[in-house]
Amino acid sequence: MSIDDFWSWWTGARAGVAAALDDGRHDAPVIAELHERIVGLGLVCELGPGVDARHAVCVSSQGDPDLRKTAYRWLDAGPPPDAEFEYHPGRLAPLNAADFVLEIEGRRFAFADLRFAIELDEERAELDLVVEHPGFGALDDDTRMQVGYLALDSVLGEEEVERWIGSIRWSAEPPTASADVGLLRAVTDELRTRAPSEQTWAVLRGRDALVVAARPLRPVDHPYFDHVCELVASLEDVELSALQDNEEALQGAFAGRAFHAASLTAGGERTAYVYVDGDAATSVELATWAADRGYAFECHRDPGWEAVRPFR
Repeated sequence: MSIDDFWSWWTGARAGVAAALDDGRHDAPVIAELHERIVGLGLVCELGPGVDARHAVCVSSQGDPDLRKTAYRWLDAGPPPDAEFEYHPGRLAPLNAADFVLEIEGRRFAFADLRFAIELDEERAELDLVVEHPGFGALDDDTRMQVGYLALDSVLGEEEVERWIGSIRWSAEPPTASADVGLLRAVTDELRTRAPSEQTWAVLRGRDALVVAARPLRPVDHPYFDHVCELVASLEDVELSALQDNEEALQGAFAGRAFHAASLTAGGERTAYVYVDGDAATSVELATWAADRGYAFECHRDPGWEAVRPFR
């Protein structure tokens, strides 16, 4: 099953899907086939009311960074939205999420019973959460996390969780926090409106290292950039000021095709971490660009941006 195969099938099937959804026949064979075909791409599918259209078809990588780009490729290859259908590369947050009840392993978890301890990190423009629920104490750590993420994705939307939520702790203790689903949404909405619209840089200092890191530094904002290129130069061979000038020039030369996430100065070297789309030729061009300026160059797959996670 390829993405093109899916959309070829969709051309003939969409009328049947629309009719089934309009009639509330969510167990119709055409709906089951829709789910099967999305699963064949490594994704899962959710159907529901659209933001502007009658229906929304949402595919999800379920938090797997290896599959995020597939969800966006699926979206890119599809038709534009219309009055009947719209398409999304992640779960949406329905307005009535507080009314949802999730059933898993024979237990029911009402989202209305969720409580959150919320701490704002101004520099990262993210919310750090402790998530509580009366039913969490009966769950093991993995199931508690599974239920918690499904709940957050429904409350905020899958991409918004990636974008605005920083650290998360799933509490097994009885709830003590006062913030409910509505307040978490309101705080997230306020953060969204206050967050800087342009990229800035943060300076992080350690005992023997200095890092300049982009803010925001979020893979979800660059879903196609799944490879990290590390450009390493010796400070004995190249002046630091020249390397800084190179990094500024790099942003102009590869605008839209690469993202300079951070630069680390330590151990007599400066390493620039630059993310690119592994399916494009950008890394080859960047390797030539780097060699001409005296850098050692290495590029490898890193869809979760693990190389720069310590700098977030």
